[in-house]
Amino acid sequence: MEEDRSTISMPIITPVKYLAGGCNPFKRLWYWMTYTRHWRIMSDWYYILPNGVKVKIPSGFIFDGASVPRFFRNLLSPTGILFLAAILHDYAYKYDKLVGVNADGTLFDYMPNAGRAFWDKIFKEVADATNGMIYINKVAWFVLRVGGFVAWNRHRKIIEICSKN
Repeated sequence: MEEDRSTISMPIITPVKYLAGGCNPFKRLWYWMTYTRHWRIMSDWYYILPNGVKVKIPSGFIFDGASVPRFFRNLLSPTGILFLAAILHDYAYKYDKLVGVNADGTLFDYMPNAGRAFWDKIFKEVADATNGMIYINKVAWFVLRVGGFVAWNRHRKIIEICSKN
């Protein structure tokens, strides 16, 4: 039975301030060519994964949506059909877990240390469940598998640095 996608709760978000406003024209141009808008979750957002597990993305989390290279953004927007899957994926990449919510409202670490391949798979499953664009989701998943190591390694390095202090 296919899920009624019209009932999926949408997150309440706001854009994070664009940083290049006071820069010289060349730096503003460079920012325009390379920067991806970031968003902040304004109140806790709950989502039920395709496997039935309820997860929470906490208020205050900052993310950039689907990481689509600028030259492909006329075809696929970072805030388009992959947006909800990207929020969950960005959180999972940053923390290598999601925040699970039990039936009684208590929180737990959902799949801590599951690893990059697991979160890439969840991205595709959520995208399939929310947008129904199976082939686009498969291409996005493939691109994640090929290039997602950059973001994954950046987050692991930040965690390593923070744990030393």
